[in-house]
Amino acid sequence: MAAPAMAATWVVNPNGTGDFTTIQAAMDSEWTSGDTIKIAYAVYREPVAVDAKGWDLTIAGVPSPTGDLPVIDGMNGTIELPGLVDGDYGCGNCSMYLYDGNFIVSNLLVTNALYNGLVAHSDIGGGQTVQITDVVAAENGRHGINIIGYDEAVLTGIAAYDNGWAGIHTKSTDYVEGTDLYCYDNGDGLQICGSDEVHLSFVEATGNGWHGVNVHLRDSSTALISDILVTDNGYDGLFVKGSDLSTADISRVVSTGNGGDGMVLNGFDTFTVNELILDGNGVEHDLGPGSVLSTDCRNAAIENGEECSGMSSLFADGDAAVMTNSVAHDLRGEGNGLFVVCCGDGLIDDVEAEQPVGGYPRRCDRRCGHLRLYADTNGYLGGILTMSLSDELFMPMGVWSDTGAKMESGAMVNTFETAFTQMIASVVNATVVSENEFVLGGENVSILVEDVIADGPDVTLSSVGANNNGYAGIGVIAPPYVIASDIIADENGESTTDFAGTLTGAGLVGASFVGEYSDIEASDNGGAGMAAASLALGIGDAMFTGNGANAFSEIHGPLFQTGLLTVSLVNEFLNVHADDNAGSGILMTSVITGCYKCTASGNEYGGIVTADPP
Repeated sequence: MAAPAMAATWVVNPNGTGDFTTIQAAMDSEWTSGDTIKIAYAVYREPVAVDAKGWDLTIAGVPSPTGDLPVIDGMNGTIELPGLVDGDYGCGNCSMYLYDGNFIVSNLLVTNALYNGLVAHSDIGGGQTVQITDVVAAENGRHGINIIGYDEAVLTGIAAYDNGWAGIHTKSTDYVEGTDLYCYDNGDGLQICGSDEVHLSFVEATGNGWHGVNVHLRDSSTALISDILVTDNGYDGLFVKGSDLSTADISRVVSTGNGGDGMVLNGFDTFTVNELILDGNGVEHDLGPGSVLSTDCRNAAIENGEECSGMSSLFADGDAAVMTNSVAHDLRGEGNGLFVVCCGDGLIDDVEAEQPVGGYPRRCDRRCGHLRLYADTNGYLGGILTMSLSDELFMPMGVWSDTGAKMESGAMVNTFETAFTQMIASVVNATVVSENEFVLGGENVSILVEDVIADGPDVTLSSVGANNNGYAGIGVIAPPYVIASDIIADENGESTTDFAGTLTGAGLVGASFVGEYSDIEASDNGGAGMAAASLALGIGDAMFTGNGANAFSEIHGPLFQTGLLTVSLVNEFLNVHADDNAGSGILMTSVITGCYKCTASGNEYGGIVTADPP
């Protein structure tokens, strides 16, 4: 039996010491599957191409003694790329075109192509792979590196800069793995379109005109992304889009100074995000009074009705969300740090959001959790907002001025007030059957407190701080069941003078069928310390002092200057202290009230005032 043929190594050197003096001559030679073409250091002013017909080929540059890479110069399209037997290569004018093979490429600089620098294109399918290592793609008219139709692409140690389109671009490639990738001053940095599985680590994308890293996945796909640095890009730093049953695990992301959002996570069924630093993203601009969020736009449009104009930093369309150990601060008009919309079951853990104009808005359709969360010194509505409302009251965002210090219209206030008023209407129109049972007026629906509690909390707040925000500190509006503990909401509502007599200056606003609050401090807020509307409301170990300085109005008088303001049917308060407020200490409407070990002293109006529901 004949021995198998040994893989051959072919050498290209323009000085005549190798097998070929041009790269194209080597590509056109009688190489066979498994062979290697070594390219000696030189500047090769020729676009090159090969049809591997499904074979394996290694193309390895040999750097100079000083580390310079062999250069393949596409000559800006002035030299025609050699054609295939069945036509052209389909890439326009490239520096290097690799077609229908399993390729291993290393140690090359591809540059000066009219279109793409290096293209690897598979039409065969069925397990084809491409590996590209230590390649530089620079100053090409379109993509620096463009990979199309492969089953697997592994990219390592690549630098792509000054390319007209994406520095690195993959399309319809099932599995993409990238490590140690550097993309700067391109149109897009790294762009991945239509993959089933993406693994990215140690990626840096800086100064690109559009996104830093832009990933679009297929249905039922997976993204594992870690150790990402995206800075000073024209639009979003990191954008990752899934669909249907897609999952994402994203960690250790630094996204700063981008023109859009720090991070966008769009359309995932489940995701885990931790250790984020999102700092100084967004651009300052003056949005007109028509600016509202669109429920039809999966990226949360906010620019005068234009869809998907860049408001969302995080978006989840599915059932589970976990975010941990994250920082988001110093954000401006169009950029948010973390913005979660339409998430089913969620957990947000150890997050800091400091000084973003947009605060920390979140919409939960089902269950949400906020644990060890801090949102301080925001100029917008407040630190934290959770809403579970009808589509007509999707997310009350209002508009910004060019500084973001206060709102230019009452859109936010009106929607926020309307949502709270709807809950009040549900409460006051309900009939009390017992401490445990209520019948909603007009709907004849019986609500048992024990059933609501048995289903578990829809929103959980624990170890949450929201302080020094221009408007309300924390708003939790319209979920059935809320549990909140270890809450600090101090010195909010300094911007409420334009909207005196509203909820927007409160430290904590809660509206739910059943609310359980403990270990609460809400002091020195411009409006009420806490305003709550519930069928059944329990508050324990709470302090509401020094509130209401900015909330007197001609319409409501001192109503919103109260330490604790509640509209509920059954109250039970234990160790609640409401002292030295500009209005009353505790003002509550209820049918059944228990108030144990409560104090209300030094208030400008009544200490503890009770009234029947209106």
